[in-house]
Amino acid sequence: MPTKKEKKAKSPAAKAVDDWGGSASSSSSRKAKGGLGMGAKIGAGVVALLAAVMLFGGGGNPVKYLDVGDEAVLKKAFFGGEVWAMTCVSSSDAPLPEQVEAVAHRLSSEMSFGAVDCAAKMGSGRTLMQRWKLKKPMGKDEFTMFLSNGVQVTQIDARYLRSEYELVRELRLLALRRPVTAKNTETLREKCWGKPRCLLVLAGGTLEAPVEKALHAVAGHHSRGGKGRTGASADDASAVAFVAMDAAEHRLPFEGYDLGDAIKLRSFAAGDHRAVYFRNASGAPTITALAHKGPLTTEALGAFLRTVSLDSDAEPHAGLVDTGVHRDALGIYRRKKAKKPKKPKSDKPSKFSADAAAAEAAKKAKKPETAEELKAAFKEQREKEQAKRAKMDEGNSLFEEGDEDEGDDEEDDEEDEEEAVAERAPAPAAPRLDMSRLLTPRDFERIARLKQLQQEAGGLRGAKRRRAEEALLDTDDLPSALEVEGEAVDTLDIEGAKARRNATREEKLANTKAGRTDHSEKKGFQSKKTGGLSNKEKKKNQPFSMIRKSNSVKSKIRHRDDHARADARRAKKMFKGRVKRGAA
Repeated sequence: MPTKKEKKAKSPAAKAVDDWGGSASSSSSRKAKGGLGMGAKIGAGVVALLAAVMLFGGGGNPVKYLDVGDEAVLKKAFFGGEVWAMTCVSSSDAPLPEQVEAVAHRLSSEMSFGAVDCAAKMGSGRTLMQRWKLKKPMGKDEFTMFLSNGVQVTQIDARYLRSEYELVRELRLLALRRPVTAKNTETLREKCWGKPRCLLVLAGGTLEAPVEKALHAVAGHHSRGGKGRTGASADDASAVAFVAMDAAEHRLPFEGYDLGDAIKLRSFAAGDHRAVYFRNASGAPTITALAHKGPLTTEALGAFLRTVSLDSDAEPHAGLVDTGVHRDALGIYRRKKAKKPKKPKSDKPSKFSADAAAAEAAKKAKKPETAEELKAAFKEQREKEQAKRAKMDEGNSLFEEGDEDEGDDEEDDEEDEEEAVAERAPAPAAPRLDMSRLLTPRDFERIARLKQLQQEAGGLRGAKRRRAEEALLDTDDLPSALEVEGEAVDTLDIEGAKARRNATREEKLANTKAGRTDHSEKKGFQSKKTGGLSNKEKKKNQPFSMIRKSNSVKSKIRHRDDHARADARRAKKMFKGRVKRGAA
């Protein structure tokens, strides 16, 4: 038998493994056979990666120049259902802005980019600026850019063209296809019922983001016209129009009737979105319709439109229901809103009887004429306001006495009832002065003056009016009722000390002020300010940077430093302790 050494000598040598997991001899054998080594493979991968980057990132130009004279290319770009971002240039050799080229490389997979001469005339004799009502750029560095999403053409605002981030964000928002919003019958007849095919979205509220994305995806597919149609319908290139209507505000004429049930239209509910497909075949006297029963998702709407829209005028879809109405006679109606319940009328009895109410109305209708009547009216009004305030203060008092006897409570109730009856009764009219004697020219002047003051007080409101009425009652420049031609005197002049003792605080204060000497005449040199700030006030609000080198600030700093040094010297002299060594 062979020994272990002999077997080991006869066995082949072990294969050496390199750092990449392959044998060291394999590379030499593959080289001999004409294969590639690991280094060559890595180099080939790097070259392929660079080629892909050059192709998609910066090698190929995704912006295509469109010729204005080629009508077929323009129709495909604007009405083909694809999303195109156009930049206006002067010629095909003109360089594009840097942000446009960067965005084109970044969004080349989401939309198509093109450059076109917007100032050149088309076959119709108009330019693209006139056709789509585009605005010219204001500055030299600005340019015009617009986007066509297959539904409408929108110019991009100049503020979004300044940076790549803003431009990418705006292009993605504008590329989202939204249905046209219809608010009246004329818009629906033009945008929906006048088209061969239309999907009307009955929004039960605000459309959510998933619903908008579903409509965007479905509109992008069915707005190209004729895609997916076979047979006789393949020649029909009409697109499906997408229109939205607020179902909370308006309703279709057949909602809730037998025709609505035949179309399979659900009843309205807040927040529930519905869709109705309308077909207006050429030459047909009436319009047909069919409601979508499922949710507004991409799959459900796509399946529904694939079923009903892939037909022709000669052979329309069999599931469509004839409405029996021409498109020019079809309209929408405003939905009735639930009325708020009216508040029930109060069954409480009237505050006054019929006679008292008539007397009160007559009293209000009668206007005071003489000076005495004016003064009595103002006095009565002031007393009523004071009584009302006192009553409110009593009701809101926090210090009410609650330990009174029952007899006292009954007496107070009786007094309150008597006061209430006295308040309800009409106040006796003041005695007319002209019934007792003849009026003099002085009386007529007084009456005219009081009427003027009353008119001035009537034009005021709130506290100003109350003060004016009090001033009218306390007029000292007008003669009193008893002071007539020097025959009578005022009772206050006779009472003397008693009147001063019974006077209120306001009357005493007014009497004290009346006896003071007016020193305003001696201050004639002090003129009153008419407006603006004084120099002193301006100096307070002056910025520190303007006054930091002024003498006042420098003196303050100098005094501060002097005081600091003096305090340091004083503290050093007053220190009587000992500082430890090594202490911080």
